[in-house]
Amino acid sequence: MKKGRKADKFIPKPLYPGGPRKMSSFIYSHLKYPEDAIKDQIKGTVRIKIEIDFTGKVIGNQIILGLTPSCNEEAERVANLLKFEFHHKLRKGKIRYYKTLNIKFSPPKKVKKSITTHINYSITPSKHDISKKPKKGASKTYNYQINIS
Repeated sequence: MKKGRKADKFIPKPLYPGGPRKMSSFIYSHLKYPEDAIKDQIKGTVRIKIEIDFTGKVIGNQIILGLTPSCNEEAERVANLLKFEFHHKLRKGKIRYYKTLNIKFSPPKKVKKSITTHINYSITPSKHDISKKPKKGASKTYNYQINIS
């Protein structure tokens, strides 16, 4: 019986350093939501097919499923920033690989602006003669100072 070659050793596949989670975190950290899409509150997914050469660089891309032209351009821009690596050496040949990515666009959440006010106050007893006993029915008064900054 002959042993067959393993597919992963015959033609190595490009892998993103750190795996798929690192790749998605890289994509979403570099993704800039387009201004016109913010204005129109557009959300959805751009499916893009990228072409990777034998060195690991993205040399081409094609939009399979798009949203708006500005979202498509942003997805292409971010996809071109990706750099892949190979864990096995290539044997004689310059091969091109294709990978499909789904890049999700959703409008940024509006952050509610909260107003914080710092209040400093001090309580000081009013100046009364301490040597004298307060009369019955006399109320104690306090001065309040409030600083709002």
